[in-house]
Amino acid sequence: MAVLPFQSWISEKDKPFWEERCVQILDTLSKTGIELNPVPKIQSHPPLVYTAFEKGLQKLADFLISKSPSVISTAESPGFSPLLVCIEEGRWSRATFLLESCGANPNRKGCFWDSGRKQFMSPLCACLYKWKNLWVDAQSDAARGISEGAAGLVRLLVEKGARCDPTESGSEAPGGVGNADSSPPLSAPASLSPLLLACSLNPPSPSTIRLLISHAGADPNLPGLVEERLPDIEPSRPLEVALRRIIPPPSVPNYLFGGRGNDSFLSASNVQAILAVSTLLELGARTGLLSEQLRAFANMWTELRSP
Repeated sequence: MAVLPFQSWISEKDKPFWEERCVQILDTLSKTGIELNPVPKIQSHPPLVYTAFEKGLQKLADFLISKSPSVISTAESPGFSPLLVCIEEGRWSRATFLLESCGANPNRKGCFWDSGRKQFMSPLCACLYKWKNLWVDAQSDAARGISEGAAGLVRLLVEKGARCDPTESGSEAPGGVGNADSSPPLSAPASLSPLLLACSLNPPSPSTIRLLISHAGADPNLPGLVEERLPDIEPSRPLEVALRRIIPPPSVPNYLFGGRGNDSFLSASNVQAILAVSTLLELGARTGLLSEQLRAFANMWTELRSP
């Protein structure tokens, strides 16, 4: 019942007017005892509050939350997560509000759009995926805003109890989620690794790597993926990914690192990559799990760290 007035104006051009009108109608309905956020009978249909977040209808979302702050946690249950919507769109302050004031579950997986496909991943993984896949100039203010917002939200997620799930590659999307006629199907369950994503950032984030291993249960030796879209990609270990982010010194064979030159060995981003490797080694990453060539390069950093 409560969804009917919402559906009637969603396609209207003058959305601010109709959004205000819809809030008024829903407020009237709530006073008669109508449930504003019922669990949809068809699992592939999103709850009203999720649709409000997805369409950027902030006034409507705020109204629904004001009536029942716990609606955020219940709305996530079938896989439609308002928190994931905020992360996907880089609305960091709203994501913070959901975690701090609305009881959003920091570990509950949900639908996340990636290049026209829906994937199913945790908030922590989604946040790092958003951080890694910048669609703007890495040196721009927009990129810095995304990086700073994502880094802050990763810290808050871990503070609220987010943990790196070693079985995320085996997670199952809820039956029916994303399979409605108006929505493309989910891709295969995500097998992305939050720690691998942190190691593959440009530049890598040593502080985030330390946070994930020390406080979020990440395994510094567990293989994982940094990209879902390429079917032939092989799992990598965190240390391997971090090592390949380093521009090598002239003494190291250049072909190991994609033929990149040595001109930027002392650049700020390369220093961050070196610190990422050092952090992984400090926190238990084992060089013996690497290929012989990469192991020799990793051992060079181990020797540099020795007193």
